Amino acid sequence: MVSKRIAQETFDAAVRENIEEFAMGPEEAVKEAVEQFESQGVDLSNIVKTAPKVSADGSQEPTHDILQTLSNLQESVASSCPQEVSAYLTRFCDQCKQDKACRFLAAQKGAYPIIFTAWKLATAGDQGLLLQSLNALSVLTDGQPDLLDTQGLQLLVATLT
Repeated sequence: MVSKRIAQETFDAAVRENIEEFAMGPEEAVKEAVEQFESQGVDLSNIVKTAPKVSADGSQEPTHDILQTLSNLQESVASSCPQEVSAYLTRFCDQCKQDKACRFLAAQKGAYPIIFTAWKLATAGDQGLLLQSLNALSVLTDGQPDLLDTQGLQLLVATLT
């Protein structure tokens, strides 16, 4: 029997509904959503099972930590700031190592091109950043090797030679 799957957004909407409509706390809302979907035979193995966090000023939609880190990493790569890139790569790796659902969500939301760009930035001579970029790529592709494309393979070969 094939398991049913849902998108992260569907799970998050159920959690948000539990919080808003039924006045549940975040942990209770997540637990209730998990029970609800599992009772329907939904495979939640690729779902981040935490309540999305609201930004400090409340100006943005709630988001998961891994997506906030990915956004920060993208901004630091775009501004070519190696120290910030390094800090966000470390945070990204730590979060991805915690749960395969974080890796899956990050991949769905475009982590590979961001890490690839950080890697290209690092090949300009910063060995530490190069190692961090390779580590981030390794962590991201753990269980998802199909993310590595031809361009990535070529850069990997060039880096190793």
